[in-house]
Amino acid sequence: MVIEGGPVPPCLQKYTFINGGSTGWVFGLTDDIVLKYARPGRMDSFLAENAIYDKLERSDRPASLMQSLLRRPGFNFMPRMVQSLDERLHANQGRLEPVATVGRWAAEVSEAMAWLARHGLVHGDLRPPNMLLDARDHLVLADFNLVARIGDVHGSASWPWAHRRVCTSMTCKDPSGCPARYGHHGAATEQFSLGSVLYNLIRGVELGGSEAEHMVKGHLVMPVMGDAPLGRFVQRCWNGEFAELAELAREAKRLEGAEDAGKGTGLGTADMRAARARCERFLEEELAEIVPHEESEAAQGLMGTCEPS
Repeated sequence: MVIEGGPVPPCLQKYTFINGGSTGWVFGLTDDIVLKYARPGRMDSFLAENAIYDKLERSDRPASLMQSLLRRPGFNFMPRMVQSLDERLHANQGRLEPVATVGRWAAEVSEAMAWLARHGLVHGDLRPPNMLLDARDHLVLADFNLVARIGDVHGSASWPWAHRRVCTSMTCKDPSGCPARYGHHGAATEQFSLGSVLYNLIRGVELGGSEAEHMVKGHLVMPVMGDAPLGRFVQRCWNGEFAELAELAREAKRLEGAEDAGKGTGLGTADMRAARARCERFLEEELAEIVPHEESEAAQGLMGTCEPS
């Protein structure tokens, strides 16, 4: 089996390939467990993402942040979700979700964003493929390989999830090509991304046109979303009206459907312990032939290989 990023190790080919991102490949091991496996050459990024999951294990973590069942260098076992928000949008083929459903999802992702911000972090890649839906149709924010500290340069972005900002530094020699042209990570950049995600859900299509087509006399002009509460919320996100993500989360709780937010299928202590034991058995038995990953790029010769049968 060959997928984007290279050939899949033979010992993983018996499992269902779900998807692949810049950091790792995801395989379905059972009906309720997936394994994210580091792509060759991406171990350092994979370990950085695992470190974020270490932070997420704090007891006050909301259910709308993805849980990790067990982590090892190059491995991350996680609960299996039903589909991504991106997959739902494509399956809908333009059919709109109920307003209450979109309001619930907005409240759930906003709560996840606010939790990260309380710890000085932003997700950094708020897009439909990174928002998953569980068996109860609640939203879970996942994929933390681009998590950054608030104030860091927003160096990896694309329209319509981010928009270019003119660098105002007096020492900048190339404002249009400046590494900071998408601004610095914070409440403004995150809420703009959320606004574009919600637009996709409200209208059933991704925001069309290039960024340049939305510029009028040097100012970004976004679609008018009307007077409904959800539309006004999107407009405020695009305008950067929420000074803090905690304020954004509080406002999202007022949306229709938000009263049902936070009732996802997050695992409690006992269920987590049992799931972790199952993952450990996978490593000891069905995945025992996989060579353990080294903790740096220095041992790439061992990455993605299997012991001889």
